[in-house]
Amino acid sequence: MKIKRFISQLTLLFFVLSMPLVSSCSFSKAAKSRRQNVKVEKKARKAEAKAYNEKVEAHHDRQSDDTKAMMKKTKKKNKKMLKQFRKKKY
Repeated sequence: MKIKRFISQLTLLFFVLSMPLVSSCSFSKAAKSRRQNVKVEKKARKAEAKAYNEKVEAHHDRQSDDTKAMMKKTKKKNKKMLKQFRKKKY
């Protein structure tokens, strides 16, 4: 009787202890490939943002002085106007 109980408890203990190893996300190939995909996407977004900023800067440089001043004034005005819609950090 005691031997059967010991064997059943040992089996249950082995099952419980082996579950984290089997079902852990860090060991799966899918999680690893997902992390790699996220890293590649992040790098691509960063490159796109850099290219966009370069184009905006080039556009800004091609404008006349009056237009640059107007763009600067509009940017400041928009910044003040949007300030009221930002979330407050407490």
